[in-house]
Amino acid sequence: MDTPTSVDSYIATFPATTQAILQELRSFIQDLVPEATQKVSYCFGWRRTGLCGC
Repeated sequence: MDTPTSVDSYIATFPATTQAILQELRSFIQDLVPEATQKVSYCFGWRRTGLCGC
């Protein structure tokens, strides 16, 4: 499996029922914080040292 490079391609890796939930959550967050940007990243907050390319 290729590593997803967009939020849409990441969500597409889940079963349809999960995709619906993730899209609903995504829409809620976009409505709540419209200025937020989207990013696919596999670095966890506690690892954000700059060493993992995040």
